[in-house]
Amino acid sequence: MKQSEHSHNLDIQVTLFEKNQFLGGRLQYVVFNGSLYEVGGDSWFDKNYHVESFVNQFGIERANCEAGNVGVWNGKEFLFQETSNQWRDMLVGLWKYGLSPLRLNDILLDVTAKFYKQYEKDFGTWESIEEWAQRLDLNNVLNVSLEEYLSKDLSQDFLNEIIYGITKVIYQQEPENIHALSGLIAFIGATAETGSLYSAKEGNRKIVENLVEYANPTLRLGWKVKSIKKTPSDTYIIISTDGDEIVTEIFDYVILASPYETSRITFEGIPTPPPINYVNVVVTLVNAKLSSSYFGDPTYLPNNIFISKDSNNVPWTIFSRRSANSTIYKFFSPTKLDLSVYFEEVYEKVEKIFAAYPVMPPKSQYAPIILAPNFYYPSAFDQVISCMEGAATSSHNVVELLVQSLLKNAGKTEL
Repeated sequence: MKQSEHSHNLDIQVTLFEKNQFLGGRLQYVVFNGSLYEVGGDSWFDKNYHVESFVNQFGIERANCEAGNVGVWNGKEFLFQETSNQWRDMLVGLWKYGLSPLRLNDILLDVTAKFYKQYEKDFGTWESIEEWAQRLDLNNVLNVSLEEYLSKDLSQDFLNEIIYGITKVIYQQEPENIHALSGLIAFIGATAETGSLYSAKEGNRKIVENLVEYANPTLRLGWKVKSIKKTPSDTYIIISTDGDEIVTEIFDYVILASPYETSRITFEGIPTPPPINYVNVVVTLVNAKLSSSYFGDPTYLPNNIFISKDSNNVPWTIFSRRSANSTIYKFFSPTKLDLSVYFEEVYEKVEKIFAAYPVMPPKSQYAPIILAPNFYYPSAFDQVISCMEGAATSSHNVVELLVQSLLKNAGKTEL
């Protein structure tokens, strides 16, 4: 917005409401045992055009996300386990999964070639998700499940173990229940064969903080928007609260930059977007002594353990630790865990529960990104790609749409 204001000589006054006392939404971290751990918005891929440009623009110090070795667990034994011997792992993988990893890579290259076209200068804006998908030739991966899309090219073992495990970790959902595009985009970062994964050393929330500082809006941390009412002249009356104080204001444009379901804002004269359900995730960090009764000898335990489709109701989706000798472990799970199952002794723990991801079923119609004249809803894109780059992509498009509208009526404008 700031760049458009300067380049087009516009006078835009922006007010940013944030109900929390911090910026970043689902980009959350905790300081545990003296180190910073991301619990939402864990990392970004260096091919993420928008996020990378923000990081470079603000000189944000980055840290490499070291994946470590991986194991696939079915609740009783490891079905696949990486070691320190790359050649051995390659041969075992070839024997077990055949050409499936190579075929997946070809599929990812095809999808990313289409996806990256949106970053070309002449791509322009889009007024609906359907238009975006059609112009990128991605409809065929939005209206079919990930499992169905991949089943014709990949072996059943690879689907049930690797694809299932990664999908459950990233979205806490099964491959048969999410559309193919969300899964494929996630695999690009998860496999990261043609790039690197990073996080900000001071927390990924730092990216948002720098963006807000650069934009320099009227910032209202801790303010809750209670209602938004559309007027006959297509302006909007917003009622907000700051503690016990109730404030009523009129704005020319509105961007609802959070999911409608979690905003708890009352609309009047504005169509409500179709409901989107969100999946709750419990992130647990533990400093503990691992028990040998669950996984067996902990000496050769992989750094990251996924679950397979036949995992016999294992209550977590990933079990990870920082390094082979670390006593710090991290779980993702749908509910709180009984840690005594995995550890002989727990020295310290922290749990964080939040609505992490939308349910992402395959479908052909999505929530509108323009809910009403001068009212924009970038969070509609969350059901397409739920990650930092997805949010940045949709937000960038919405800002461009808004600026196009402003240029038709250039002047002093409240946003």
